[in-house]
Amino acid sequence: MTHDERADSAPREGDRAGVLIIRAWVEEGSTEPLRAMVRISRDVSAGFEQTLTLARTDEVCDTVKEWLFDLVGDTSH
Repeated sequence: MTHDERADSAPREGDRAGVLIIRAWVEEGSTEPLRAMVRISRDVSAGFEQTLTLARTDEVCDTVKEWLFDLVGDTSH
């Protein structure tokens, strides 16, 4: 990967910017012990638009993928 291919720069004015925060923990003794609170914003100027509490790894991964596709405007997924 060349330096030009890395995503190591901060957003510039006019760039689309969103935020996704995942707080994950384990609930011992549960049949599905994973818990993940996901807070989503597709536009940082609008604040958080959605908060989810999920219990399956695939749900968390799907939520992250959907958020990324929405952020870049990819409707092909």
